[in-house]
Amino acid sequence: MRDDYKDIIDLPYPRNDWNFLMKHPRMSVADRAKIFHPFAALRGHSEALDATAERKQDAVENELTLDDQNFGA
Repeated sequence: MRDDYKDIIDLPYPRNDWNFLMKHPRMSVADRAKIFHPFAALRGHSEALDATAERKQDAVENELTLDDQNFGA
């Protein structure tokens, strides 16, 4: 396989080449995130976290309500 690319394999990456940067400007991190967002490996993860947080908040509120009722006894 290395023989297939022997003419280019050892060339330096054109990172500092002005012509390359003019043809291929750098993409912002936000734009890159938009491209890869549809391929998120954990679809539904955010919704699951929100649901768990809501259940936890409800449990804490119920616990505080029960403590307030039993405090005066």
